[in-house]
Amino acid sequence: RLAMADEARARDGDGSDDGEAQRTPEGTSRGTKRRLSSPLLDYLHVRQRQTEPQGAKRGLRGALEQKQPLGLVERELPHSLVSRFDKTFASKWMDEKRVLVGTKCNHLLVLDVENNTCQEVELPCGRSVPDHAGIVAGIHSIDINPSRTLLATSAQHPADCAVLRLEDMRPVQAYSVHQDWIFGVCWLADDAFVSASRDSTVALWKVSDTDDDSFNAKPLARSEFRLEDFARGKKFRDVKYDPRNEEIFVLDTEGFLLKMDPTNNFKINSTIVLRNDKELTCMAMTDSLVCVGSQSFVTAYDTRSKEMVFDVKGCDNSLGTRSLNFQTTMLTCGGGQGHISFLDLRTQRYLDLDETGREPKQYYTTGRGWLDKNEVYYSYFQGRTIPNACYTQCWDQSGTRLFAGGGPLPFGLRGCYMGIW
Repeated sequence: RLAMADEARARDGDGSDDGEAQRTPEGTSRGTKRRLSSPLLDYLHVRQRQTEPQGAKRGLRGALEQKQPLGLVERELPHSLVSRFDKTFASKWMDEKRVLVGTKCNHLLVLDVENNTCQEVELPCGRSVPDHAGIVAGIHSIDINPSRTLLATSAQHPADCAVLRLEDMRPVQAYSVHQDWIFGVCWLADDAFVSASRDSTVALWKVSDTDDDSFNAKPLARSEFRLEDFARGKKFRDVKYDPRNEEIFVLDTEGFLLKMDPTNNFKINSTIVLRNDKELTCMAMTDSLVCVGSQSFVTAYDTRSKEMVFDVKGCDNSLGTRSLNFQTTMLTCGGGQGHISFLDLRTQRYLDLDETGREPKQYYTTGRGWLDKNEVYYSYFQGRTIPNACYTQCWDQSGTRLFAGGGPLPFGLRGCYMGIW
């Protein structure tokens, strides 16, 4: 950075006539002021001369990433809003003021974080005869296509998925082929996406260009359904796409990360055996690095060599890591105990969030949210503090605001948490 700044000064004629500054005994240059150095000052100094080299940008971004989580302050959404829903499972920023939210009670919401209002979106039904009466599985995944014109998520039936227009939330198509709940959707292109289900299958879908409300579309490809896998409880928990190699990675509950080829009937090209295989719930991917959250650890693997890169203990004891999200060189982790932490991928350590430096602080904690004190609560949890697990979190496009959502972790308890940090 200093070299680039010196070059900029030289181009502007800042220096001695013979091109070499004369040194004083104190080590400073005659005719040249001693300049303070920091990533921000270097960046601004170069930008004054209408040049913005990538090195300066990376230096500024790296410095801000280390400090930005220190300035996060929680703003919980009002009780009157969150008390209408049960647990937030999925989220995605639409624009600078709206967030898409999926709940356990199967509501898709457009949340206005500035006005604290929400719009409920009607989901299409992919099956002519709904057979999920009494089943509340929830919306576990939301994804927006690269051109930001369409979104893919679950439909009314927990085993179906749907595509809607992002502009007006109008349904485009509904898709029905899975036999159990959908846990992950991921776009491969503007008009193609994959879905991963608890029935241990993956399906590839093509979005039609027609406007004839052609629901119940058939998949272009589907991985083989094996009854023995389904019977013993094998499930797919998440799916991510690697655009560089045109492959998808699927996380299953038996301790494997499967690399599949979506253009060849989901042929399994390779398998990564996960070191920590208890309560595998989430994963995140960037370039050739994939991170997996389990009961007690956050583990990273190189997708090319299939070797483990690092293994870091989670901040939520044995309640598990419930959500992971990459932000350049930082991994945001949401836990079952309501902790939100920030893992620096370069140092493989959590950022210290205590600005005073007196006591190490590795995480923030989600707020009180809303808890339905029902029969289950009074029978088993009366008088106990119930934290809100962070099931989902996502950064806005500016990287300055974090939406976090969740609810109580124990089975049978109803509640909801939504907050902007």
